[in-house]
Amino acid sequence: MLTSGAVLTGGRSHRMGTDKALLMLGSGTMVEHMVETLEAAVDVVRLVGGAIEHPRAATVEDRYPDEGPLGGVISALHGSDADVTVIVGCDLPRLTPAVVSTLIETVSTTGADYAVPIIGGRRQWHCVAWDTRCVGQLGDMFDSGVRSFLPAVEGMQESAVLLAESHIFDDLDTPEDYEQYLSSQTEAGRRAHR
Repeated sequence: MLTSGAVLTGGRSHRMGTDKALLMLGSGTMVEHMVETLEAAVDVVRLVGGAIEHPRAATVEDRYPDEGPLGGVISALHGSDADVTVIVGCDLPRLTPAVVSTLIETVSTTGADYAVPIIGGRRQWHCVAWDTRCVGQLGDMFDSGVRSFLPAVEGMQESAVLLAESHIFDDLDTPEDYEQYLSSQTEAGRRAHR
C-alpha cells in the first residue's frame, strides 16, 4: 500500500498576521516540522498551495485558491497516486508520526473512506487520512457549492479515531497561540534539565 502526506500551505493566515508555515520552531520552520512529521509515517510528502518549497516535498497547485481547506484537500487528493493520503494543516506543531500512522492504519484496516480524529466530540478536519478515491465525491460536492467538510462527506463511511491527547491538535492561529506554544516548549525544556 502506497501512502502519502500533504501539508496545506495556501492559507492566508489572517489572524496570525504572517505566514504560519514559515514560523520558526526551534531550528526550523513550521512547514519543515510538518514535513518531517509526515515523512516518518508516509512514503511521499507534498505541499499544497502557496509559494513555499521544500527539498523533500513536491509542490501541488491549489486548484481552488482562497476557497478554504476543502479545496486544498481536493487538490491534494488530485495530486496523489497513493492509496491513502493524510492531509494536515501547516500549523500542528504537536502532531506526531504515531497519530498519522494510526489514521492510515484505520483507513486500511476498516475499509473506511476516511479516518478523522475526534477530541471532545469534535472532528479534527485539519488532520484526516483519506482513501484517495474520495476525491470524486468531494470534488462533486465542492462543484455544487459545498465548502465545509461535514456536508461534503455525507454518505461516506467514516472511521472516528477517539484520542485523549487533545493538545496534539492545538493549532496556531494567532500570535498569542504561537507565543503560548513557544513558552510551553521553553518550560518543558527547563523541566527536562532539572
